Amino acid sequence: MRIQNEKAGSISLGKRLLGLSVAALTTMTAFLVAVPGAQAANSAGFEYKPEDGFVKGAIDTSKKPTLELTKYVTSSPNDGAPTGSISDAPSGKGTAANVNFILTEVKPKGGADPSTMKANDPQTYEEVVPSAKYSGTTDGLGKIVTGGTAPTGAVGVWRNVSNTSNTVEAAKTGSIAVFPGGQHWYLLTENPDTKPANHQISDNTIFGLPFGTRGKVVGDTGDYDNGYVYNLHIYPKNHSSGQLEKNATEIDRGTTGEFKKINGNEDKHVQIGDSVKYDITQNILNGDGAQGDGKLYRGKIKATGPQLKISDRLTSALQFGEATARISYVENGNTIVKPVTGFRVEGPDGNNPKRLADESQTMFVGPATSTDGTKYVSVIFDGNSWILPPTVPTEGVSNLQIIVTIKAKVVSANDSVGSTPGKLVNSASADFPDNKDNKDTTNPDNPNKPKPLDPPAKDELGAASFQVGKVDHSTNRPLAGAVFRLGKLDDPDQYLFSDGKFHKNGEPNLTATPIEAISDQNGVVSFVALPISDPNNAANIATNVQYTLKEYAAPQDHDLIPVGFKMVDFSQYAGQSWGAAMAAHPAGITPDLTKLNLGVYEATGANIKNADGVAVTKVIANWRGDEKGKPIGLPLTGGKGIILLLIVGLAIMGGVLVVRNRKNSSVSRSI
Repeated sequence: MRIQNEKAGSISLGKRLLGLSVAALTTMTAFLVAVPGAQAANSAGFEYKPEDGFVKGAIDTSKKPTLELTKYVTSSPNDGAPTGSISDAPSGKGTAANVNFILTEVKPKGGADPSTMKANDPQTYEEVVPSAKYSGTTDGLGKIVTGGTAPTGAVGVWRNVSNTSNTVEAAKTGSIAVFPGGQHWYLLTENPDTKPANHQISDNTIFGLPFGTRGKVVGDTGDYDNGYVYNLHIYPKNHSSGQLEKNATEIDRGTTGEFKKINGNEDKHVQIGDSVKYDITQNILNGDGAQGDGKLYRGKIKATGPQLKISDRLTSALQFGEATARISYVENGNTIVKPVTGFRVEGPDGNNPKRLADESQTMFVGPATSTDGTKYVSVIFDGNSWILPPTVPTEGVSNLQIIVTIKAKVVSANDSVGSTPGKLVNSASADFPDNKDNKDTTNPDNPNKPKPLDPPAKDELGAASFQVGKVDHSTNRPLAGAVFRLGKLDDPDQYLFSDGKFHKNGEPNLTATPIEAISDQNGVVSFVALPISDPNNAANIATNVQYTLKEYAAPQDHDLIPVGFKMVDFSQYAGQSWGAAMAAHPAGITPDLTKLNLGVYEATGANIKNADGVAVTKVIANWRGDEKGKPIGLPLTGGKGIILLLIVGLAIMGGVLVVRNRKNSSVSRSI
């Protein structure tokens, strides 16, 4: 059940709920605080899961309430979600890490009823003195929780703010907060300096903690009754400044052939062999709209010709499977979803799709044709039958969306896109013929200049990944085409294959393929989605994940590096759940590359950056075939190889000395 925002005619929650005061439900971008319990059976009350800590009766002042915040991002201007129960968490929405929130205890001004407080009207409330203020920054799962033993510097937990205006710093170094018992009211605000890029900030809100309402716990056969939620869950959202949204919604772990819905961000991780379903959602506004506003309106969709193109860019790690489409809208308060078949698919191929507004421009930044394994697939909707009756009523509908589902499989560990490691990134873009300015002030002779496309909608899945650079030894020039593999620590002739096991080349009946990554034109080698999950429990990371990095094929005109580099080490995550690892490492799951010893092959002064403009810290140099002073290919990290070489070397030296001594003795005797 959802409380409407004020524009839709909100009512006083103080009159509806015991001890509950919520305000600031004011704009389409608002973070909606709502009655807990989306699973309500009827208007008599709401059903809560045990995790919500709902207890019937008067407030228990001895109980310390908790607050768990999860930050979501969405493209829909009407997309709000009920708040209060863990059951109300939205599905199929991306989360945002490193977003800072401030929680301030407040009270109504002049002793008024708490229901009069409005979060966007400071005249209705005031801070409690002495001030109780808390700060939290979302972790890698988009969460801020209460309590625990998080070390100083860790985010994802509410901390006390003391004598500082720097709430971002307080969210890392403040003491861990414990919320007091009894009824208290809090103002929640989002730090505008940390909001997700290309999204609007979520609105302020005020709520009670604990959260007063009427309900019962699931399984309780008794009546609904007044009580309190002591473990409150809230879900603020940032709405995209564009109309396009992309989210992974289902994953097949590759063992059962069955797709399962992603159940929380703890499930948002993949490795080679997994398959993913991505939902790309394009919002369509009612009416005709204004020329040049960059938004798709229903009235702009014509009867003939291509009217909407949704394109997906697939890194070389992903293999396209199929595309389906459905349309969703709200009518009489009910969400209606219908399949759509009136579309065609172009690709997958290496051709960067052309825009509908101007075919001289492409849908993605980059070359017109990809040569690095990146593939593009486009879903094109011709005419307007797919938004007309009987598919969609002409009047009385809202929140109209076309949703394209792309199914893809992780078939390679080579990431041709070269994004910052730690995640598998997939991007989508959309365009329509009328996406043009009505006036080009820089060129009056061209009144129909295409508007720049909105930034691509991205989805990021947790994936074990890392990058190294590849350059020429003498010039530090980036080198493309070098092939790298991952070897077994104690036997570098065994390589990691797509089945997550080590094999030698040429093993009989081997269907798995070797895991390889290839340096791109920028000299970046990008491994992604490495198979580090526990083979007996895909929710956890294996306990022994260490590799030798080995150049398998040299770049053109350069010598192959004859030694392996130790080591690529994921031991810091050993035995952890994926959820815990991703929460503690918002930037992604990457190895400790300080342990990767490149020896004489480590380049100095090289300036290699990935596709996001982030410097690659470990860079490997190759010598040209005709270059003098090339290093001898001795192993770099000890072990059997160096020991055997030392033994052989000592034996040779010893033999030479014996022969020399015998010769000297013979000469002495003959004198």
